[in-house]
Amino acid sequence: PQTAYWVSVEYQGVSYYSQFVLSDGISTTLDLPVVIYDTTTDWSTLRFEIVHIEIDISDGVLQVSEYFVFRNDSTETIVVETDGTYLPFIMLPDGVSKFERLAPDSGGASFLPALTGIALPPTSDAQYGVVASFSLPYDGEYEFSQYFPMPVDTLSLIVPEGVRIKTDQLSDSDPKEINGIVYQIFESTDLPSASLTIN
Repeated sequence: PQTAYWVSVEYQGVSYYSQFVLSDGISTTLDLPVVIYDTTTDWSTLRFEIVHIEIDISDGVLQVSEYFVFRNDSTETIVVETDGTYLPFIMLPDGVSKFERLAPDSGGASFLPALTGIALPPTSDAQYGVVASFSLPYDGEYEFSQYFPMPVDTLSLIVPEGVRIKTDQLSDSDPKEINGIVYQIFESTDLPSASLTIN
């Protein structure tokens, strides 16, 4: 009684899991199905549904936080080779040597463990999320350039009100107050895989 049971299955280098079930101490049989898929290492079918880039400025530093939302609409599990410090489809901007933070969003679909990194099963009703952060030196102006190897459905750039942005890839929208601070928001939709450059 009150013991949690689940089933795990190893298939093509990926670990799959059933849902957790608590025993009621009466039933002697539990139904714990596990859905498995064939695998591929081709992540080109992924697409960024949302990319948020938030930039704050303090003490000569640009502190950048980015949020990526994407989905696997294929019929295969995508295995991504990584040691946990990078993802091949989330690129660092020019001038940055490493992420200060790169982690799955706790509210998104779960990555699965794979022999060479992580696995992304098909997600018909859920999205994957990744949070990234890094900092850049700032002396009053900066040319920010970041490459996106996959198309982006919606991209938003959020900066404190008063910061001047020069780009022909994003459109200015109405300012928005977040936690008592007014931010300027720049947006674009249906971006092909390409670099975003702002001054």
